[in-house]
Amino acid sequence: MSETVKTNKNEDTVNNNTTTEQKPADDSQIKLNNKLKEKLRKYIKKLDGTSITKEESIKLEVDTFKQLYKPKLAGKEDSYKHIPKFYFKLPKPDDTLAQKLREETRAQFLQKKSKELLDNSELKHLWSLLEKTNGSYNVTNNDELIIDYFQFKKIRDEAGPKYKPYFTAEVFGRLQAAEGGVGRVRAVSLFNYVMRRVWLQQTRIGLSLYDVTGQGYLTEHDLESYIAELVPSLAALDGLDSSFSSFYVCTAARKFLFFLDPLRVGRVRIRDVLSCSFLDDLLEIRFRHVNPGVFAARLPTMPNLRWRDGLQDLSRFSFSARKQEAAGRPSVPVQGP
Repeated sequence: MSETVKTNKNEDTVNNNTTTEQKPADDSQIKLNNKLKEKLRKYIKKLDGTSITKEESIKLEVDTFKQLYKPKLAGKEDSYKHIPKFYFKLPKPDDTLAQKLREETRAQFLQKKSKELLDNSELKHLWSLLEKTNGSYNVTNNDELIIDYFQFKKIRDEAGPKYKPYFTAEVFGRLQAAEGGVGRVRAVSLFNYVMRRVWLQQTRIGLSLYDVTGQGYLTEHDLESYIAELVPSLAALDGLDSSFSSFYVCTAARKFLFFLDPLRVGRVRIRDVLSCSFLDDLLEIRFRHVNPGVFAARLPTMPNLRWRDGLQDLSRFSFSARKQEAAGRPSVPVQGP
């Protein structure tokens, strides 16, 4: 019995040897192993007899990195070598030269932006191009004047580079989506979009002139200055008593602050002023046919305000101003009649 067990073990060992001999290693794997061994031998030979510290190892790694990225670092782009300064502190109030330099720079920047806008003659030229796209256009039925995307691009090319910001694929996509997604837009809708965008940009530039710090915010004093210079151009307020103008300016400015400054930090964003409807209501009374009480009737501080009895409203304002002074809050000075 023992002899049979021994013979079985011998047969197993023979079978194992034959199986290992039947699976020779792949030639590619052998070459890869030899290559790795050769690299390891070279690395060991390189370090043989030398002692590299941690600092020297880091330096060697940095030098190797610079050598590998040398073509990119040696390029013409300065941003690869130096990080540009992107934050500038506001000048101190006592630094007159820096303040004047900042004001002059902002004035030139806003003047440059205003030149990029379309004027009345350029808007008329745009409308004439829209009319030429359809030979059967009728003035009495201008709502039927529609254009497709090919005509849209043709008008953009004929108008010139100054019109390109208003003739992008995104603009056409939004307008045609508003029309129902039929692949065409009405010329009136496109023209109204251009006029609205030009008006918003003009108003943004006008409001930015009162932004002293240039951070995109307006304080109560900045809003009052803007509205005070706007009052003479409001045709509907021609008959307004001059003693009442300071009250109007104060109330209008505080309406913006009441709704657009919920945290009561004393300033509002110019972007919020443009996006709300209060500015539209204020500018509506530039036209004589608009009732002067349209804007004043919506004032939250005095909802029943009308422009009929100026003395009564002026007495109310004087009473509220005295209450604010008693509470230690600033008020707008009131001129006597």
